[in-house]
Amino acid sequence: MTIFLACLVVLLVGVLIAVVADRVPISSVQEPVTSDSYPGVPDGSLKAADIDHLKFNVVARGYKMSQVDEVIQRLQVQLAQQEAAAETPAEALEEVPDGDI
Repeated sequence: MTIFLACLVVLLVGVLIAVVADRVPISSVQEPVTSDSYPGVPDGSLKAADIDHLKFNVVARGYKMSQVDEVIQRLQVQLAQQEAAAETPAEALEEVPDGDI
């Protein structure tokens, strides 16, 4: 009887390890179609809605750095362009001499 219980415990532990290690397929768990949920940022000028809908892939220590770096670089370029465009009219007015208008 003791040998039977020991064998049963070993069998149950083995099945549990196989399920946890994903060696035994479980019909209720569906395989993902793709593991890459990051579609990238759209071309052209970014809008607030583009940022709201961003989803980065989660990796072992957080988000995938290359995806986050790409978005931050695009935002940095776009903000620099907007700042330059906002400064240009003010600088042009400052450079015009008083009697030349």
